[in-house]
Amino acid sequence: MSENTRDASQAADDQADADGDKSPVPPTWIGWSLRVASTLLIAALLVYLTIQAVSPPQDFRLAIEAEWDKASSRDGELLVPIKLTNDSTQTVRNLRVDLMSDLPEPVEVEILLFGPGENVTYVIPLKERGEVSHRVLSFEQ
Repeated sequence: MSENTRDASQAADDQADADGDKSPVPPTWIGWSLRVASTLLIAALLVYLTIQAVSPPQDFRLAIEAEWDKASSRDGELLVPIKLTNDSTQTVRNLRVDLMSDLPEPVEVEILLFGPGENVTYVIPLKERGEVSHRVLSFEQ
């Protein structure tokens, strides 16, 4: 090695020592805990996405339930909350449903966006306590 090259590298080492460059400090317990937490979160996300990709989709199913315990009376009619539940793994758009009861005309319900497992409650008037059924008119997936 020539004298000029050795002097230049020695000068660079001296400059690095003067600037305060030191060997890397090992991570503290906070650094290790953040690394472990990040790794676990990423692993959980990957497991969730894998389960979602592998599980078979379920066709759209709509469940309805009349909540008689929350019913109230007004002007000689019962106002009964009807809970609609999306019992599938599919999100549907522009859902149109007829809720049929003892009234001469069905009550038409329209839900713009209905996610899997989501609940929506509508209140419909009834003349007396009885059966409430439904008919799905249309929806988009």
